[in-house]
Amino acid sequence: MTAMKAAAPSGRVTGESPVMRGPADPAPSRNRVVLQWMTDGTYRVNSDEPIELFSVDENCSRDRVFQHAEDFVSYGSVDTILGTSALGFIGDQSRADAIAHAICDREPPGSR
Repeated sequence: MTAMKAAAPSGRVTGESPVMRGPADPAPSRNRVVLQWMTDGTYRVNSDEPIELFSVDENCSRDRVFQHAEDFVSYGSVDTILGTSALGFIGDQSRADAIAHAICDREPPGSR
């Protein structure tokens, strides 16, 4: 498998306006990974190419690193999942921005 460096948990940080992304865009230069949050609160992991996926739980020192099975990740589905939805960014006051801040244990901007 190809090794991949993990992205920061806060996601993409940019001051740019949201952009449209879809299947008509040129091929990406890097392997992309998408966490797709489902309506029932679960999530799916999707990537352009095979990846090794690990979870790290800092609350469990004796069993903190877990390697997910290869079939836990759907490959080649990123463009389909992203569709033509606008791409948000940290600080855009969206629901996704609030989730990112909750995961990072921080308050969203403007909520103080």
